[in-house]
Amino acid sequence: MIRAPQPRSQGIILTPAAPPELVQKGMETVKADLTARFNRQREEDARSAGLIKKLAQLQREVSGKSGVDVAALAREVRQFHQKRAPKQPFAKLPGLQSEVPLDVASVSGYSVVTPPYNYNWSATAYVDYAPGTLTANANQETGNLNIDDECSTESIQVNISNAQAAVGIYFKPQVYGVLSVQTIANISEYYYYVASWTGANTRGWAGFLVQGYDATNSLVETPVYQQNILFDEGSNGGYPSIYTGDFPNLTIPFLTPSFVVSPSRWYAIWFWCGGDIHAQGDEYDGDPIASYASSVIDVTVPYFLLYFQPKKPPRPR
Repeated sequence: MIRAPQPRSQGIILTPAAPPELVQKGMETVKADLTARFNRQREEDARSAGLIKKLAQLQREVSGKSGVDVAALAREVRQFHQKRAPKQPFAKLPGLQSEVPLDVASVSGYSVVTPPYNYNWSATAYVDYAPGTLTANANQETGNLNIDDECSTESIQVNISNAQAAVGIYFKPQVYGVLSVQTIANISEYYYYVASWTGANTRGWAGFLVQGYDATNSLVETPVYQQNILFDEGSNGGYPSIYTGDFPNLTIPFLTPSFVVSPSRWYAIWFWCGGDIHAQGDEYDGDPIASYASSVIDVTVPYFLLYFQPKKPPRPR
């Protein structure tokens, strides 16, 4: 089946996309930035670890004097995680069918791009690692993204890890102008945390990322850097607490602010998602009192809808 050409607005050139290795270099800068943020988190955790442990010890002593069986609580928290219902597979989400009405797609100034896309990218990083699950996948042929970041069930050490995935398209304006991008993504979320005497947190996000390159193929700007929060749940510790979220088949709109584009540059326009977890275990009389966390996100990006408006370039000063 031959796909009909998508309507394109004035100012968009149908030239071959830049090679994937060029945009991969640009995404390495994003990965370095994210890793630096988590390294700072690790340093903060290291500074506070002693205080957290002292506070947890005091809390346990108070609980013990009040007749609370701390070891039993620890086992209950651990068993909850081990015996929880198995995670159900996510329903298949549409990947190749554009959901943009034809009358909208033909409006002057709009251009629709559907899979297959030009680029894919994924990355994972352990900052402090307790064995568990950490994967990220992106499929430019279907527009499907997936990240799975989960703690192990038997760990009393710090666990800080993150994962990201993205699909992207190439864009080069023919004239100076203003561009905005939108989509309606299909998203499924599954996440939880189990916090005992020490804390745990799980976070997930999604959005657009736009990177601009000059004539030398050097990354020179990032006009859009979206991380719209999908969930951000956690506990600072203390008494055991549990939280679980399971939201399949959400339909969520995403929109960038308008940003200036120049014919002297080309752009990689990405839709990306990511998640991270932070958990720290402890022990009481040799019995693990572990904190756990999980961040699982499945996304389908059915289209990129671009709205381009030609503008007069600013006068040189």
